Parts: sequence; C-alpha cells; structure tokens
Amino acid sequence: MSFNPKTVVILGAGIMGAQIAAAFASAGCNVSLLDLLGESSPNERSEKGLAQCRKASWPSFYRTGDLARVRCGNYRDDLAAISQADLVIEVVLERLDVKASVLEMIAPFLGPQTKVATNTSGILMASLEEVMPDSMKPHFIGGIHFFNPTRLPLLELIFTDHVSGEERTEIADFFRDRLGKEVVRAKDRPGFAGNRVGAYAMMLVMQALARGEFSIPELEVLTGPLVGRPKSGTFRTADVVGLPTMLNLTKYLYANLTDDRERDVFQPPAFLDALVAQNGAFSFKDRQKRVILSFDPSSGGYLPLTADNLGELPSVKSTPHPADRIAALMERTDRVGGFVTDFYLRFLNYCAWRVGEVADTPGDIDRALRAGFAWEVGPFELWNRLGFNKIAGLMRDHGLSLPQWVSTSTSVAIPIRRSGSNLMPPNPLGPDSATRYLGNGVLQFLLTGTGRTLSSDVIDGLHRALDQAMSDKYVGLVIGDGEGDTFCAGANLKQIGGAIRAGDFNGINGVLDRLQTVFDRLYSFEKPVVAALSGKALGGGAELLMAAPMVIAAPDSYVGLVEMGVGVIPAGCGTTHFAQRAAQQAGATTVADAGKVTPFLRDAFLRIAMGQVTTSAHQALDAGFFSPSSRIEMRPGNVLEASKAAVLEFAEGNYIPRAPRAPFLVPGANGRAVLEVGIEGFLAGGQITEYDAYLARRLAWAITGGDLSDAAVVSPQYLYALERQVFVELVKNPGTHQKMARFAKG
Repeated sequence: MSFNPKTVVILGAGIMGAQIAAAFASAGCNVSLLDLLGESSPNERSEKGLAQCRKASWPSFYRTGDLARVRCGNYRDDLAAISQADLVIEVVLERLDVKASVLEMIAPFLGPQTKVATNTSGILMASLEEVMPDSMKPHFIGGIHFFNPTRLPLLELIFTDHVSGEERTEIADFFRDRLGKEVVRAKDRPGFAGNRVGAYAMMLVMQALARGEFSIPELEVLTGPLVGRPKSGTFRTADVVGLPTMLNLTKYLYANLTDDRERDVFQPPAFLDALVAQNGAFSFKDRQKRVILSFDPSSGGYLPLTADNLGELPSVKSTPHPADRIAALMERTDRVGGFVTDFYLRFLNYCAWRVGEVADTPGDIDRALRAGFAWEVGPFELWNRLGFNKIAGLMRDHGLSLPQWVSTSTSVAIPIRRSGSNLMPPNPLGPDSATRYLGNGVLQFLLTGTGRTLSSDVIDGLHRALDQAMSDKYVGLVIGDGEGDTFCAGANLKQIGGAIRAGDFNGINGVLDRLQTVFDRLYSFEKPVVAALSGKALGGGAELLMAAPMVIAAPDSYVGLVEMGVGVIPAGCGTTHFAQRAAQQAGATTVADAGKVTPFLRDAFLRIAMGQVTTSAHQALDAGFFSPSSRIEMRPGNVLEASKAAVLEFAEGNYIPRAPRAPFLVPGANGRAVLEVGIEGFLAGGQITEYDAYLARRLAWAITGGDLSDAAVVSPQYLYALERQVFVELVKNPGTHQKMARFAKG
C-alpha cells in the first residue's frame, strides 16, 4: 500500500463534513461531497454545507480557488463516485445506527483500491466493525478524528487491527505532510486521547466552581494565558465548543469508563445540565450595560463577577515560561496555591495512568493537548520542567498512586519539536534581538522583545546580523524561529508613543529611515536570506516579509498591513511595495500605461486602508506579501528546519541575489482622484469615520505619487520619503493619538 489519496469522497455535508472536504481540497485532492437529497434541488444539502463552510470566520479553505476541487452531490445520484475514490470518509451523525446504515449503503460501490474511514469524536472502531458489512472490513482503516474547526492542527488516527505498521506510517505521513496535521495515533478507547484528557482537565475546573471555591472569572484567569493556555480559559472554551456538546461528551465518558478510577470526575455537575436545558452559557456580554455577566452556581443567575481576589499576580505574570509561572503559583499557601497544586497533581497523575491506554507514549498525550487544545506546554513537558521526582513525590504525599513506568523513571522523554531545543544559546545583539548559529554555515536572527515588535534595537540588530552574515563563516541567514503565534507584531508603539510625548518627530523620521534602509538592504542581500514564518506578521512584520528574498511559512500564518488601525500608514517600504507591485501586475512601464495601473493600485490601496489580514500563508503568497520563490511548509514544527535547508539549497546553487528595487510607474493625481471617489463613497455610506477618511486620503496621496500632477516613473526612494512624510505628519495628529490609545487599551 502507498497511501496518497488523490480522489476523496466525503459522506455528510454538515459542519464537519464540509470542513473536511475543504481540508482535502486544500491539499490538492479532488473531492466529492455527498449528502441526502435536498428538497428544492438534488444537491441542496451539500451545496448549503459548502457555502456555510466558506463563510466561517476561520475559513476552511487555504485559498478560495481550492473550492473548484469540490464537487457537490447526493446519495441517490452520485454513489458511483465511490468506486473511483481512493478514500471515503463517513462524517454523519454521531450515532452508531446512523453510521452503520451509511456504511451498509456504500458497501456495494467500493472499488478494490478504496479505503474507508469514519470521522468520529468518540464512537469506538470495535463497535463499528461489529455492525458493518463483512465486505467492508478489508477496506476499513479506522477513525480519522478531525477537531472542530478542522484548521486546528490536531488529528487523531484510530487504526483497526488489520492495518499494518507500514500502512499506519504512510497514512500518518500523508496527514502530516499534505494536510499539515499534528498526528496522534490514539487507542480505541472512549474519548480517544485528546478529548479524554482534555475533558478531564475541564471537569476538574468545573468541580471547583461547583464547590463554590472560585468564580468563573477567577478560574478563567487560573486556567488561561497565565498558565500557558488559551485566553478563552475553561468556560469560554466550553461556550465556544457548545455546552450540549460538552455535556454529551462527559455523559458518554462517565457511562463508558466504568474501569477508570477517576470516573466520577466526568459526572456532569447539575448546573451544566440546567444550563443546557435553558440554552444558556457560562458567560455573555450585556451590551447595554457593557459588562460581562458570568454564571453563579450559588444563585443560579448571572452576575458581573470579577477576578480581583486572587492576590498578587504581576510578579508571576512577568515570568517568561508558563511552567515557571505554574511553579510559582504552586508555592503559594493561599486558596490559589491550593487549587493550582491540586489541579496539576491530579491532572498530571491522570495523564500518567493514560499512557498505554489512550496513546502509546507520553509525547502523544502532550501533542494532543498542545495541538488540539492550544496549550503552550504539554503535561509531561510541564512535569519535567517542574521536576519529575519532585512532582512524583508530591503525588505520593497527596495519596495519588503512580503507574509502574513512573516509579522507574527520573524524567520523561518528550520528542517535541521546539526551535530552541538542542541549539546553541542565542547571542544578544541588544535587549530585543539576538543571533544564533544553526550550524552548516547558517546564521539565525531572532526578535526577542515582548510581542516581537520592531523597536529601534531590532532595526539596529538586523543591520548587525546582516553584517555578521557577510563573514566568510556564513553562507546565509534565517530570520525568526518558525514557532509560536507571533513572528513580528509590527512597530513598537510604546517606543513611538514615548517619542510623540517628547515631541521628537525628527527622531521618529530617523528610525523610519533606518528601517527602510535595512529592509532595502535585506531585499537584495548578496547571500540567501529566508524568513521562517509562523503565526502573525502584522504591520512592520509584514513589511519584513516583503523585504525577505524568500519566506518559508507555516500554513496558519496571518499577514497584513494594519497600520491604519492605529492612525498611520505603512512606512517600512510597505506602501512602496504594493505601489510597485501594482505597476508590475499591470505591465506598465511608461506614462502611456498609467490607466492600466489604477485598478491594481485600487486593490492594493483597499488592502492597506481596510487593514486586511490574510487567513493563511497561501493567501499571503497570492496577495504578494512573499516573494514568488517562497514556500508553504505543511509539516508541523518543521518551519525552521525547512528554512535552514532552503538557505543551504540556495547557497549550494550559485545563488543570484535579487536586483535592488527598480523605478516604477505611479498614476499621480488622476489615480488619486479615483481612489478618493471610493473614499467618499465609504464615508457617505457611514462605513468609515471622518478621521478614517482623512487617513485614507493621506494614504492615497502617498501611494499614487504625492503631489505629482501627472503619471510618472519614480524611484523607490521617492515613495519611501512620502511614506515617512505622511507617517510623521499623522503621529502629530490628535486623531492618531486617540487611535493609538484605544489600541493600547485593547
């Protein structure tokens, strides 16, 4: 077997089915999305499912063009497509009888090469094999558990016994390399791996709420970013998942885990049943009073509760690593320390007992929590950081028994890919930047400040890193570490705000000039430079990517010029970049071509004026944020490695650097007039404020060539100066000060 499906059939076009179809289409597969006959048209249900999938706030397609790979159909007319399919995934209602009926329906259509799987969050493969036709069993590979939404990186594979080891590896490799999934091979046990341990963690927190020890806002703080978990904490996460889903999962686990010594934790508290019955939520925003109201179990109502009674937290928050913050909280002797200690001892102990039952290795459980629940640190990585023997001893002191494998260990081997692991320590260039040697002649430049912003230190540091890279010791440079949720958040607004208050506008202009100079230098640097992108690259971070000769990007990367949101325009060559790109797209080289430029320039103008942020690296590449030679690295955790490999590949291939930015055509006053008509339309329609319109006019002035009355071919440096001029003009304006202040308040 060589598992590389090119043709896929998805059975069921609900929320999950349509998203899974999109995931395979984005991976280059041809997909048939089938469902029951519609009432008004045969394919109504599958077409509706696909339309809802496209409208999601987090689009399921990496590119809108991938939609063309999905064909909608129905069970009456299109089951014959199954005979030609390499893979069929059933994504129907989570009921054994419904799944059984669908599998029986498709059995006669299976081709000799067709593999069949089910997408389920809990139904056991053993149960499905008992009810499916015997003819299907050789085709059935087991469960493929996509998490909702399917752009989440975790994918659990639950194989049937007849799938060989080699086949399991090929299937896992496909989902890792083509769909970009963090693959966990889970056991055929209730809840599999992720939901089993994830639900246990959530229910421990809900028990604390039921006991009246803490309010919801307090527990959100103690189970949120403070400890390296999402800002949604426990209860807002439950609200997003859906309380009926949460209730059904916990009831299912409680009913089916009769041999679990911690089974009672999964028994839903009475308030969860009550909230589901009344279609309630744990928290909601009272828009009239402009407050968040949280459920209070003692009264059964909603109150404007706070998290003001947790004691001193600032010193804990300032600790960089979440494991160290957890350790500090566990040292406390108050109720906060008691809760944190009890939670982590019980949770880590529970995870230890699950090794071998829900997954083969501790690393699998860590990946499930990190990739499926967005925890910065998995339980066993945390255990190592807290001190393996210390935590094991505390568990014994608290009456928690340990599995044999823990009793004979002094640490846990966790094969987590982290860019800083097994690498030389970085060499600081200043407070916000550093370099590091990656080996094989490759130098790395790192943004190390809070938020990875472009402070003046980072600008100077990048100059120094390029100077270092010129040494014969190095063949090229990687920028960034390819990890985390932020590559670069843009300009350091705190630094800019200080300069504004001091009235140092010449200083701001000087910083912008140095920024443009280093980006210009980077653009045509004589050795290979690759930006390793993961997460957000906003404002100046996006401009850094535009300057990089090549970008290797994780698929879930978000890039945009968002400066207008804080009352300025892009002034790190970003306005110039898109003005030049518009001329190139139009094929305009002389003044006679000016009319061709304006439609492309209008698209660029709107992208900047509206602060549009791409929802995938694929979109960023198409939008022109990356050079055409850039690549998307689908394998999770592999961006840095792929970036280093790209530098070496270039270096070994007689690398020819890009030529410096060349002069290009701008349309002048006529082009500006076209953009201003659009601005007035937005203003008249109430879509923007007067100050937003003013900002847009200043952007239009700069991007079309300033005071030029006619179209002209200008140098990049000409537009760089306009960027700086408008930026400095705007930071003097009280309207921009207000925007920056609102942004700082969040």
